[in-house]
Amino acid sequence: MRWLFGFFVGFCLLLGGVVFGESLWRDDGWFSEPYVAERARDVGDVVTVILEEQTKGTATASSQGSNETQVGLQAGQGIFDFLPPAQLNHQSSQTGKRSYSRGVTLSGVIACRVVEVLENGHLRIAGKKEIFLNRERETLSIEGTIDPRLLSPQNTISSTQVMDVVIRLEGTLKPKKRGGLLGVLQGLFGSILDVLF
Repeated sequence: MRWLFGFFVGFCLLLGGVVFGESLWRDDGWFSEPYVAERARDVGDVVTVILEEQTKGTATASSQGSNETQVGLQAGQGIFDFLPPAQLNHQSSQTGKRSYSRGVTLSGVIACRVVEVLENGHLRIAGKKEIFLNRERETLSIEGTIDPRLLSPQNTISSTQVMDVVIRLEGTLKPKKRGGLLGVLQGLFGSILDVLF
């Protein structure tokens, strides 16, 4: 019986040709790097940018000026000898001071996509978010370069760590105008906000 089993196995090996053994492990599989966090590193990967922008600027200017005028009259002569000598002095000074300050605070979260992987391994990212409210639109966009080593395990990064960052906030969200003193004040503050943003 043993010789029959041996003959059968040998016959199968001859008919089957060469048998190759393959490993179940794949070097490019999803579990090929089990101890590496899945951080963004390729084009199309998503990075969440946490907006933490705060800028403040102050400008101060001052001016000072003075003016002095002197007018003198001599004593009267002839028929005007009853006039005593007189002198008129006038002195004035002006000082002025003006200061202007402006600050912008921007906070929020925006998802960005990797659009390019640079030679040094840094990632160029870009993202855009649009908010529609009562037929008015507010658009926030950001683009810049990040170092992937600064990414958190959740693929988040602060906007203060984005290099060459450009943040744009554009939109049509404006309050309705009112009449009277309240409308004038609201228009004034609205104009200031338009200049700032």
